[in-house]
Amino acid sequence: MRDTLDEQQAYRLNEAVLHCGVAFLERYQALKQQKQQMDFSDLEWQLCRLLQQSEHAETMQYKLDSRYRHVLLDEFQDTNPLQWQIMRAWFDAAVAVESQPTVFVVGDPSSPSTASAAPMRGCSAWRANIFRKTSPLRRWATASRAVTRSRWSMR
Repeated sequence: MRDTLDEQQAYRLNEAVLHCGVAFLERYQALKQQKQQMDFSDLEWQLCRLLQQSEHAETMQYKLDSRYRHVLLDEFQDTNPLQWQIMRAWFDAAVAVESQPTVFVVGDPSSPSTASAAPMRGCSAWRANIFRKTSPLRRWATASRAVTRSRWSMR
């Protein structure tokens, strides 16, 4: 009986906290819109939308392809799924027109930020298999492993 009461109390508390969180986010979004401001998350979402869904996506991807021949993804362990979607939209478009940039990935799988924050951000599972599941990027994955090996052998 006591466990059931504790569970009900915990449920009511979680429900109240979620309602507060929703109200806070709604107010925060309204203030940003009123002041015509964006935060970093808004910038990421807008860029993702521009590269994947807008009528300008092809032009944006072309401009990236023509300007950047080499890409360095540093601190890759801190990349979130949305940031990867942004890069992936560009890389997929580049593959479609046979204009792939050279991609170098640098990261530390044993980084404290990876061990502590990745599960909270939901990053560890998708990042672990990212190159194995993305066939056009297999070449890039091989190149990044070679760079990693040579970097470590210099020490």
